[in-house]
Amino acid sequence: MFLDHKFRPPAQTNVNEWQVVKFLFEKGFIYQHVYEKYERSGYSVYVPYPRKMTEAENFVEKYKDQSILNRRKD
Repeated sequence: MFLDHKFRPPAQTNVNEWQVVKFLFEKGFIYQHVYEKYERSGYSVYVPYPRKMTEAENFVEKYKDQSILNRRKD
């Protein structure tokens, strides 16, 4: 499994952001587009990837259905 071409790496010395990248990758988020869907309007917008671990944990929970790991189970 590879990271998507949209991935922009953090600074080499930013250990915290690299931990977030590792966490997201292990959960199946390879920096592909993730969408926030608005049911009333029918619109979807791209969601930015988190840069902090607490945000990443919430991101994984909220968008787990868009994880590449979940899509492969279908």
